[in-house]
Amino acid sequence: MTTNLTNYLFSTNIDSVYQEFWVTYELMNRSPNAILNFKTEQNNHLMSIENSSISLSELQLIFMEHQIKYNHIQS
Repeated sequence: MTTNLTNYLFSTNIDSVYQEFWVTYELMNRSPNAILNFKTEQNNHLMSIENSSISLSELQLIFMEHQIKYNHIQS
């Protein structure tokens, strides 16, 4: 079985440990081998996801469920 692994980069409004926890929890339930990183530069909150088997639409649903605003920068 072949699985397409995708990398994503988002600019988000994630600014709390609570939001980071729930995004991490949801992502790991759907794609346990994904590598998730959060980085803050000035007022810009970046989130990168590597080696993910989750689709962009699934990620968008996670963001909506947790009221996270995002801008998809690259796949």
